[in-house]
Amino acid sequence: MAVFWELDLETGAFRNAYDLSYQTFADVDPESGEVRHPEGMIPELYEEVFWCPSAAGFKSWRAMSYHTETEAFVIPINLTCETDVFGPVERVEGGGTGPAHQPHFHPDSPGQLGELLSTSMRTGEVLWRQRFKTPINSAALTTAGGLAFAGSWDRQIYAFDVTNGDILWSRRLPTSIQGFPISYAPRRRHGRAAPTLTDVHSHVLTERRSDPATRRGQLRTDRPRTGRPSASLG
Repeated sequence: MAVFWELDLETGAFRNAYDLSYQTFADVDPESGEVRHPEGMIPELYEEVFWCPSAAGFKSWRAMSYHTETEAFVIPINLTCETDVFGPVERVEGGGTGPAHQPHFHPDSPGQLGELLSTSMRTGEVLWRQRFKTPINSAALTTAGGLAFAGSWDRQIYAFDVTNGDILWSRRLPTSIQGFPISYAPRRRHGRAAPTLTDVHSHVLTERRSDPATRRGQLRTDRPRTGRPSASLG
């Protein structure tokens, strides 16, 4: 839904709700947390309904990242909507089917599916956003060095300034990024890694902060001892 729910850490009681105003099927009271569905958002048989997000959701499995210094969340979102027509479902074992549906771009983002945005942990205010033609296909990663990382379907990996969202560099990978970027420091040398997938092979993208070239995202391809290919910054 792209709604932040703030709960009391000790009791779990509701405190606040922050709606990013991307979803269209619910009105959320920020003070009480009460949810109401606007007229036309309750599906009826054979009646067309348009809503956002699509069945895939805005955020789905892609984890957001919290940046301590700025007290902000960095969140990967895919801005999709859909038109659905629901029909009756036969209630028999192995039977039933979903609605007929047509996917759409979000009205607020025509022609751009992917978004990485940052919001204040204190207020829910959007601090910055970057949009992309193709969906964001990874979790977000933030670092103590003031960077944020994410990747998209079109094989790009991006490094952002976590304070304002500026793209510091981007590079095209062997295949599209999949899953969760990580940060690591072997032998006190800081790096970043992000998995991609092509058939059964896995690629890894790394950054060595001691090498000035890595700050520009220079990409090279290595082949580790296992025989599986990897791509590294350096």
